[in-house]
Amino acid sequence: MDKKKFIIFEGVDKVGKTTIYQAFRKRTNYAPLCIDRFLGSNFAYDFFFDRENSVKDFSTIEEKLIEIFDCTLVYLTCEEDILMERIREHDEESLELEVIERIKEIDFLFYFYYKRSKFKKIIIDTSHINVRKVVDVIVEFINSEITENDLWHSDKWKVGLGV
Repeated sequence: MDKKKFIIFEGVDKVGKTTIYQAFRKRTNYAPLCIDRFLGSNFAYDFFFDRENSVKDFSTIEEKLIEIFDCTLVYLTCEEDILMERIREHDEESLELEVIERIKEIDFLFYFYYKRSKFKKIIIDTSHINVRKVVDVIVEFINSEITENDLWHSDKWKVGLGV
């Protein structure tokens, strides 16, 4: 029996997670189980705010999920200047140097989690790609038999990363 797909969208605020998540849900007729923020967010923010946690716990949770689901981690990122512009458009925070440094540190923690995750995974830079294209890539990726090794040896899967 095939495992049900479980898609996880991760990344810092304003990279497009919720917008892409909603467009993906519509595009796939709400078929796969999806979540906007999950273990990666817990990992990044727990470390950033010095909350008690264990990398081993996250790894154990991933292993248990993989036994049940066909898990895919979609890590969304964005160029710093575009991200600051998006934050400014939403008037969410003043863009003092402290805020910019905090966002960069949290993004690094997301990347750290992404690199160590056992899930099938893809990283997408949303800086210069429209939502439809991002969703197209995600749909194609989750339906492929691609491995992480293939991702780094094929320009096709280096989405928006200056390729």
